[in-house]
Formats: sequence, structure tokens, C-alpha cells
Amino acid sequence: MTQERQFLFKLSLELKIPIQELMDSMSYIDFLEYMEFSSTHPFQADRIEIQLATISEILYRTAGGTEASAIDFMITATDLQKQKNQEQIKQKELFEQMNDF
Repeated sequence: MTQERQFLFKLSLELKIPIQELMDSMSYIDFLEYMEFSSTHPFQADRIEIQLATISEILYRTAGGTEASAIDFMITATDLQKQKNQEQIKQKELFEQMNDF
């Protein structure tokens, strides 16, 4: 499923409009504007997931965990996003080790 198709489903759920009706009533330009707008103003379900992931990260770190961020606890995060996050954590650790010398 393409990213646009996934967004179409999310928009349909958010607006409570069936997908076909949404496609028939909205221009492609409007659809792209909704996509752009949602990148800075997430849908309610996405905001809730971000908040829960942040709480999970805090609980994980409180329990002694060190190598995680909120994205690791997100269901909708892609494997690529999680992989990038892990790479950033490793780079940070290497940088900190280099500074210790």
C-alpha cells in the first residue's frame, strides 16, 4: 500500500467519510494539502500514539533502560524510521566514548 493510500484511509477515518465519497468530493490538490498539513498537525490518533510512546520511553528509562526513544514504542513508525533512530543512538554513543578519552 502506498503512502498516499495509507493517508487516504487515515483521512477517511479522521473525517468519518467513506473512502470513495472522500475521493469523489476532494480534488487531488486538496488531498496533497491535507497530507502536508498533517505533517505538522497530526491527526488525533497520531497525537495519542506520540504521547503514549513518550510515556513509554520515560518508563523505560526510569526502569534503567538507556538505548531507546519514543519512536521505538510507536506502532505506526516504519522499520526505516526505527533503523535510523537506532543508528543515531549508536552514533551518539560512539561520540560520547570518543569524548571520554
